[in-house]
Amino acid sequence: MKLLLPSLHLLNSHRRKLCNKENFSLVERVHLNIQKSLYPKSYSSRKSSMRNDEENMVIRNKYKLNIIVVSDKKEEGKNVLFDKVKSQVDGEKFVVYNLSSQALEKSSSWMTGCRAIIMQKEVENALLQESIEQFQNSGGLVICATDKERLVEQLALFSSKETEEWQDSLASIFSQGFLYSDPDTVNLLNCDRILARKKNNVLTQGKVDLILAGDGSCDTVEKANESKEFFHLEDFSDKANFNVENYLAKLETKTLGRNIISLPSVSSSMNVVSGLPLVDGLVIVPDRQTAGEGRGGNRWISPEGCAMCTLQLHLTLGRGIGRTPSLLQHVVGLAVIKALGDDLDIRLKWPNDIYYKKEAKLGGVVVNSSMFSSNLIINIGCGLNLSNQKPTLSVNQLRREAGLSEVSREQYLAATLNYLEDFLRRFDDGRAQEVIQEYHKVWLHTNQQVEIHDGVCGEEPQPVRILGLDEYGYLLVQDQHGRQFSVHDDGNSFDMLNGLIRPKFS
Repeated sequence: MKLLLPSLHLLNSHRRKLCNKENFSLVERVHLNIQKSLYPKSYSSRKSSMRNDEENMVIRNKYKLNIIVVSDKKEEGKNVLFDKVKSQVDGEKFVVYNLSSQALEKSSSWMTGCRAIIMQKEVENALLQESIEQFQNSGGLVICATDKERLVEQLALFSSKETEEWQDSLASIFSQGFLYSDPDTVNLLNCDRILARKKNNVLTQGKVDLILAGDGSCDTVEKANESKEFFHLEDFSDKANFNVENYLAKLETKTLGRNIISLPSVSSSMNVVSGLPLVDGLVIVPDRQTAGEGRGGNRWISPEGCAMCTLQLHLTLGRGIGRTPSLLQHVVGLAVIKALGDDLDIRLKWPNDIYYKKEAKLGGVVVNSSMFSSNLIINIGCGLNLSNQKPTLSVNQLRREAGLSEVSREQYLAATLNYLEDFLRRFDDGRAQEVIQEYHKVWLHTNQQVEIHDGVCGEEPQPVRILGLDEYGYLLVQDQHGRQFSVHDDGNSFDMLNGLIRPKFS
């Protein structure tokens, strides 16, 4: 039997990058990213030939900002609003694009380097409205053409050669983030491997740049890798939404969570740990994600109130849970359940979902893995509806209805890491079965009868009884003849609550 780690890749689209006082902007990259998001196949075939053109466009337009016109209305074959805006703005400082509302709904990359968005009419789509409000809260301008007086006023300002006030109203090219590193542990500020990678105070990851020190000046940023997102990490303060003091007061671990990065907004917290390894136990905690995807490419919506984090583990192959790393998603799910306590009937649905009874999904876990030297680098993403507002069901809604006190994000995260480190220690000590037994107490499937549908061979559905997890975390089942075998989660679609397991075809 070939054993594979579950293919739980967290793919991500792109998030905005704000501009600094020098108007540094990857203008043409916006259009390229939108093309990439909407037409992935054509983009892939042209990627190599377009790379040099893209680099040239970036250099040519690096001092310009974007104005996006959202208009589908044409008169005699012409887009009147787009033509009007383009004719009036200062072409030396702005680049004007015309996008349809459908294009904006499919990608958030339009926010990158964008100063203003001009709408033909009010937005009706709720998802697009949410993105536009976030753009507006980040300092972007949103103008509706139906407000003709304001449109004329803003176009007059855009046509002015004196645009310093627009530049000053933006944040810098990087977004702000907050970093805590325990001085008694190997951390981002003292790790020799990390220090060797830093250039001009910038640590380049696969999809983001982290500015760990310095003033974040334009000179520093321009020398950094042109990633999709930049984050200037400073010490935690009152400006952070995450209360690190409350979190540390509850944290009892030696390694996990002793390095923590809090970000107000990011495409996906998994992007921060993409690329070369950072440090063992590092946790990324975003207030909001704009472009996350979960298992199987499903979109991971992360509204306000959702408790999200990404944890990086450095495991030794053949030791502890490094012998069976495919169990990790189950162990993390168990840690979440234990952290939430026994007051509510919150359970685990195999392989990676967190449920309230059998009624509603509250969260889930995704896992990516890679090898670095002799270590297995595991990036774990976990999301939980903790304090979401209705109509989304959340843990704290359930607690209020039951007359219980609410759980803070800081308390929940610290407790989860406490339990997880304890479970990993048990694996190191040869007590893995203790953890598996605790898992079976909180999952939904013991002795559940299900049917396996083999759609390839056309065979009759095979009834089986679920026994538990096998040693690798796969589903151990028994058929009517007493034969036991394992069912992998890769490549299958599981309607476990309705007792169906069937192949999944693209």
